[in-house]
Amino acid sequence: MGHGGDLWKHATGAASGSFHTSSQEFGDSDLVVKGDDGEVTLYPGDQNFGFYAGCKPGEPCETQLAKANDMWKNYADFITAGDYAGTNAYDLMVKWVDGEVTIYPDVSQNTKLPTSLDEHLPNEITLAAPDSVFKYARGFATGKYGGNQWPDDLIVAPSPCRAPDGLLYGALRVTRSAGQGG
Repeated sequence: MGHGGDLWKHATGAASGSFHTSSQEFGDSDLVVKGDDGEVTLYPGDQNFGFYAGCKPGEPCETQLAKANDMWKNYADFITAGDYAGTNAYDLMVKWVDGEVTIYPDVSQNTKLPTSLDEHLPNEITLAAPDSVFKYARGFATGKYGGNQWPDDLIVAPSPCRAPDGLLYGALRVTRSAGQGG
């Protein structure tokens, strides 16, 4: 990924998409990274199979979307990204440890994500309430798996369960048009 391994060793989650306005203009992919201290950072794509880190003249800057905080550190289980709102811009989906699933629409370098449980963005979407079936999900993947032009289809990997025969079972579930846009 470039820029040395020290930059990425504290990453606990990542989601790719075209978030930064320069990436939207050039069709590049960026990376939103959740750090082990709860910081959430946007790394713009460098149009050369890597990402800009830091801020140099003539280059888009990495952007802190959320400062280090306990909410993202302790409660954000994992993240993925797609165009769930159907606005032709990438959104960030967060699965929280209690099973709640939140969509932050149209994330860009100008977005400031909430950093405490009592903060909410005016456009945030609750896709699933706490204690939903997503509490048992162990991973999400987003893509364009069919149906429309948006990357809004969600694959959910559930926790495996042990059957009476002693074998572990788990089934992937595809949810087409996971957000409100599709």
